[in-house]
Amino acid sequence: MADKDKIDARAWMAKLADRASLYDISIPGTHDTCALHGGDWPTTQRRTLAEQLESGVRFIDIRCRHERDAFSIYHGPVDQHVEYGEGVQQVCLDFLAGHPSETIVMSVKKEGDGGGNASSFEQVFRSYIERAGCAAQWCLADTVPRLSEARGKIVLFRRFDCDTPGAVLGLAPLPWPDNADFAVTGATSFRVQDVWRAPDLSDRERKWDRIEALLDEAKRGGPTLFVNFCSATGAPSHPRAMADHINPRLARYLTDNPSGRFGAVLVDFETAEINRLIFETNF
Repeated sequence: MADKDKIDARAWMAKLADRASLYDISIPGTHDTCALHGGDWPTTQRRTLAEQLESGVRFIDIRCRHERDAFSIYHGPVDQHVEYGEGVQQVCLDFLAGHPSETIVMSVKKEGDGGGNASSFEQVFRSYIERAGCAAQWCLADTVPRLSEARGKIVLFRRFDCDTPGAVLGLAPLPWPDNADFAVTGATSFRVQDVWRAPDLSDRERKWDRIEALLDEAKRGGPTLFVNFCSATGAPSHPRAMADHINPRLARYLTDNPSGRFGAVLVDFETAEINRLIFETNF
């Protein structure tokens, strides 16, 4: 496609065929999407969720603390001063109402339990959908949808257990081992690279090697949902220091590989440039 740089980042999926599956495309994403507060170690982004969506991000990583039958967004023990209902779900719904060609894949993970709960994590998650009356704006099947099915909707990428084992509630890449590069095969096949511990400076190179290997695998792989976390942390490299090393490498890789399927690529400290380099590989 000519004039890629003229594609509107707010509606880049409009240029994709309805028959395309989420299996088939490259998706800009962010790790710990709402972690904007707390200093060097908890902070992973500089722009709000709304700003990220406007800039092309379509895979978001939401970490919910379960407390008093409600969700607040946390990174580890650090409060990010965002309430899930209005600060995440409604922001996504508002964006999609204005840009109905798009879809948002939302990873939801339990990030601690503050107590005072009468309802399970799953029950609270469902209650937010029920109270907002937005069930029609969610894709909660366990198979990867085509864009014809997903436009204008949020696709759940579930990282929490259901109350009933084996229940269908969104895409479920479970079990999710900690600090691992792994595959899950079920109704949907997943390949995930989430090696996040980097206790030594030399781990920066090892982390990049894992990122690059999964990008290469995604480019040639079959019907699998590839999810590639470019994030890592550990003394002496906090998330920003890691991103300053990894993101330029990613930009160079995408510049050298301007087309192909690379899966969901989740970064810390996303930029409009990185997002565009990722989504332009679809054209």
